[in-house]
Amino acid sequence: MGNTAIEWADKVWNPTFGCTKVSEGCKHCYAEIISKRFFEWDFQDVRPVPHRLQEPYKWKSPQKIFVGSLSDIFHKKIKYDYIMEILQVIARNQHHTFMILTKRAERMDDILGIIPDEMLSSLKNNLWVGVSVENIKRVHERIIKLNHWHHCGFITFISCEPLLENIRPDLEMIDTGFVDWIILGGESGRNSRPLMINHAREIREYCKLHEIPFFFKQWGNWVYYDDQIQWMREYKRNLKKNSKYVFVDPYGDTYIRASKKMTGHRLDGHIYQEFPKRSDEKAI
Repeated sequence: MGNTAIEWADKVWNPTFGCTKVSEGCKHCYAEIISKRFFEWDFQDVRPVPHRLQEPYKWKSPQKIFVGSLSDIFHKKIKYDYIMEILQVIARNQHHTFMILTKRAERMDDILGIIPDEMLSSLKNNLWVGVSVENIKRVHERIIKLNHWHHCGFITFISCEPLLENIRPDLEMIDTGFVDWIILGGESGRNSRPLMINHAREIREYCKLHEIPFFFKQWGNWVYYDDQIQWMREYKRNLKKNSKYVFVDPYGDTYIRASKKMTGHRLDGHIYQEFPKRSDEKAI
């Protein structure tokens, strides 16, 4: 129960279910695809799932838990009282690390103002809060909302999955000293959009320059074509010249479409799986 293949988490916990599309990154939502395949519920019928509130208590050993992998707990259909119940569970399970990721940064920011001081003191020890950022527009709309959480003592992060544009120039325009971690990944699925190698490298170099832990999660179903890698040469050789499995980006770089297992999670031959740390502790 709760096991996951998500590379940066040990468990997933879904005390809410369902979501509705709010931005460009939602176009090929993996959670919606999963729900259609395995669940009978209408994914757009956003709802609390109270019987799952007790799950974290059952996991005795410390876990990194992604909260809401099949939803966004800050969706407007999830009432404030129920969100507070979720936060109470997090506060009472200090042996776990909980990670909440949202595209509804404004509502998340509103929540901060109503959390009781005692609960807030506990939450900042084991709750990381993040926002999804897929393009330039969302950089300016969402990232700033992490500022208050960071200055209250929370670890904050951004997830660029899928990354659809080069956002580094806009990251440089704002002070991201309140961002503790950046996750980057490509899109997977039948209609997935390629992650461009130049955009990925820009994020990696931005993290290096600003000493932000960097986690490259996956290429997804499109991978940058490197003719020095044997399987890629052989795979591409069997594709037709104008195949729908080959893509050339505006920079002239070539990509091939393959399974997620084949494309992997190496960027320029390296694995980047860094995690944030507090100033008074070692990296997780």
